[in-house]
This record gives sequence, structure tokens and C-alpha cells, in this order.
Amino acid sequence: MRYRPAGLFNLPRLTNQDITVDDLFIPKGTQFLFFQYGHCKSEEYWESPNEFIPERFIKNSHSDIFYPFSLGQRSCVGINLAQDTLYLAISNLFLNFKITPPIENTILDDIEVLGLTLHCKPYNIKIEKRSIS
Repeated sequence: MRYRPAGLFNLPRLTNQDITVDDLFIPKGTQFLFFQYGHCKSEEYWESPNEFIPERFIKNSHSDIFYPFSLGQRSCVGINLAQDTLYLAISNLFLNFKITPPIENTILDDIEVLGLTLHCKPYNIKIEKRSIS
């Protein structure tokens, strides 16, 4: 969710009162968008942001800077269900299948394509059933 966020922005929000963030005054009624993609790729918040390093979350959830389901009263009500579902689905995929490129030592093209969401161009992979004993 950090390395490949689904979209560039979170849903638009509207300020319900005048606020000041650092030295920036934002009047009541201002609509704003949080640039989630930029935040997830910022070297200010992440060491080596363009590298896939899932271990960075093992000892620290980074809950102070990582919020893919938004924040506040309008954050995603299904955050726990979504995270549990992702965990179970991905764990079961890797438990039951070996996923490799179709040709050994081939690097897959995972360059992002911008559409309604961010996604990769389709590519071929080889999926082999693991023997579980």
C-alpha cells in the first residue's frame, strides 16, 4: 500500500473551520486533496522510498506517517477488514503457490500506468502449485 498506492490522491476533503498549518492559513470551506502518492514516495518520510522493503514495517507500523485509509472522522470504516483480508489473501497465495517470471532471471516491467487508479501493465507470470505436507 505504500510502495504501490492505488491512487494519486485520497478523496477530497472540505475544511469546516479556519485553520493554520505551520505558516499556511486555510480558510473555512476550502476543498483540498491529500497527495498520497507523493507522500508515500517522499524521502522526507521514508528511507529509500522507491525500494520495496516490507521489513520496514515489522518493528514499526509508521502509524504517525502512513495512513492509506485516511484519517479522522471520515477515515475508512472497513480498515480492519481490508487489512485482514489483504493479509489472509496474500499469505494464502504465497503459501499455496510459487510465483515466478515465465523465463528465469527475467525482470518484469512494473512501471505504473495512470488511469482511474494506478496499476501496472499486464505481464505474464508462472504460477506453480506448492506441495504442502
